[in-house]
Amino acid sequence: MRRILYLDRFRFLAVTFAIFAHVLIKHSVAESELQAVGLWLTLATRTATPALLVILGIMVAIVYGPRFGDEPTRTSARILRRSLQCYAAFVVVVLTGFAAGHQDLETALLALPFLARVSNGTIFQLYVLLLPATIGLLFLRERYGAAGLVAALLAVWLASPALDALEGPWPDILSVPGSLVFGLGGEWGPSAFHGLSLVAFGMLLGATIVGTGGVRRGHAIGASAVALGALLVIALDVIRIGPQSFAGSIVHFDIYRGTNALQYYAFGIVSVLVLLAACRIVSPHLPERPLAPIDRIGSLTLTYFLLGEILVLVLPDPPIVALWQLAATAVIHIGLAGALTLAIHRLLENRRSRVSSLRGSARS
Repeated sequence: MRRILYLDRFRFLAVTFAIFAHVLIKHSVAESELQAVGLWLTLATRTATPALLVILGIMVAIVYGPRFGDEPTRTSARILRRSLQCYAAFVVVVLTGFAAGHQDLETALLALPFLARVSNGTIFQLYVLLLPATIGLLFLRERYGAAGLVAALLAVWLASPALDALEGPWPDILSVPGSLVFGLGGEWGPSAFHGLSLVAFGMLLGATIVGTGGVRRGHAIGASAVALGALLVIALDVIRIGPQSFAGSIVHFDIYRGTNALQYYAFGIVSVLVLLAACRIVSPHLPERPLAPIDRIGSLTLTYFLLGEILVLVLPDPPIVALWQLAATAVIHIGLAGALTLAIHRLLENRRSRVSSLRGSARS
């Protein structure tokens, strides 16, 4: 399949925002002398997690969607293999965090079956859980078209108040999986259940991007309706509490994100659309050759994100008191993650090329 350049750039930006967000957290920038700058930077990076969930939906629609109708079993198996790859990435993050002293052995072992929280592994856990769920979304889309995806998205938020009624003291062993899956038993956002709405929205966007005729039109209408609803949610909340309080509620984890509030997901949808539209509009006017490394990294985001998370865990974290130190630290983390991504995949490509050559020689 021919790559869509602006999507690769969008993916690169989303993962870069996620790595940068963890750099900000690691160095406690929002609590340092750079507090004012840190808060605004954190607001910008709050786009990262929603973007990664929307990207999951986009890629499922583009990569697996066209084949699902003819080969549902085989396509479902490919999705499950991708989920296992994400779990393997999570295991690497857990082991790295343990080796770097971020958690003890008991916590690391409990984290493997998702019974404990660890640093920097949340998005991989969400991908592990949400990829199998996309099989159900593909069935809905196959049978009902865009309406099936919109219905799934609405069902999440119609069921959310019923879930809230189940909130209360949970056994310690269930607090982490309960909050990860449903947002119950502890503060964790986004939960897999609520995040499913972002994945469904991403699938609407994916079919809009690559679809044709009535399929494209139907999904575009569905995506537009969801976007307008998200804008309305944001507008009503800004009117209610003011723009500054709304921004603060997005920034502080325990207000909107940690409670899986609808406003967080609405902000995610709108901010993702702004970022995606910017990539779509600007990309045709940018030179391709100088940006080729970025485009390549954008096509390898699982590796890029994993390496970025490893670097955040293992690199030293001296106090940051000046903006130039923050910029240098971010460049080191992001630059190293990108360079290692390119180097590893170059080695893998060379190895595959040598294996293919050897097989060709053996046949001849």
